[in-house]
Amino acid sequence: MMGPWLNGIIKWFDNEKGFGFLAPLDPQSLEPTDEEVFVHHTAIIGPPHYHKVHRGVLVRYQAVQNEKGLAASQVEPVCNRFEKQTDFSVST
Repeated sequence: MMGPWLNGIIKWFDNEKGFGFLAPLDPQSLEPTDEEVFVHHTAIIGPPHYHKVHRGVLVRYQAVQNEKGLAASQVEPVCNRFEKQTDFSVST
């Protein structure tokens, strides 16, 4: 069963392999949460060329729980780049 529509930002996506992860946005602050939601290219709504997304793209989606954790369903790109500056780089 799918939940309500949520907003997220693509954290990373490998267009060659056809999958990646998004970070859900906190509905109050619009900041990305620490959670990761799996995104498969077949879950992206639109023509075949829409099945490629890039880091920083704002999306709306529905989350489903599967055996490996949360996965995104009905992923719809909202805009090419999210306005807030978000750095997902890992510091060492």
